[in-house]
Amino acid sequence: MTEHSADESELIAALRRGETGAWAELCDRYGGALYRYAFHRTGGEAAWAEDIRQETLLAAADAIRSFRGDAPLFGWLCSIARRKAADELRRRGRLADPLPDDDPSEEAWERMERDPLPEALLESVELRAMVVRALWSLPAEYRRLLTERYADGVDVDTLARRTGRSYKATESMLSRARAALRGKLNEVDHD
Repeated sequence: MTEHSADESELIAALRRGETGAWAELCDRYGGALYRYAFHRTGGEAAWAEDIRQETLLAAADAIRSFRGDAPLFGWLCSIARRKAADELRRRGRLADPLPDDDPSEEAWERMERDPLPEALLESVELRAMVVRALWSLPAEYRRLLTERYADGVDVDTLARRTGRSYKATESMLSRARAALRGKLNEVDHD
């Protein structure tokens, strides 16, 4: 098991408890470096790297309770990003990763932290981090519905069956979830 700094151990514990502030801290602390890692993994495709970064953070939120601590938190995030990028490469019909399968060491993490992002990319990374923060501040049912509908592309009929609600009730709940997300985004934007 990897020994984590006290600060990282506290963050991991807060993430496992589902504390909204911990998810905001995770995005602030690792969001930029995770984007740069995804950018390199995707062969320099900015939009794809942003998608990989967001999918990685969502997957990490789902899997944080099973994180064993065998690697630094950033290394674990990068392993998720690597799998997400590989899945997308397969989906796109590409056979090989743009980069060899590597383990992000502390040295690689520091290098990614030092490399500045172009301003336009930085703004989009910050926007995505803001969306993830807002999403994780919502009630779990709203978060799940929004993620399944808009990130996973699940249609409303399927969501209705999964939740045991009518189509109309599911649409109504999605509408309330979108309104709640807009409200949270406004709060985060003002902060």
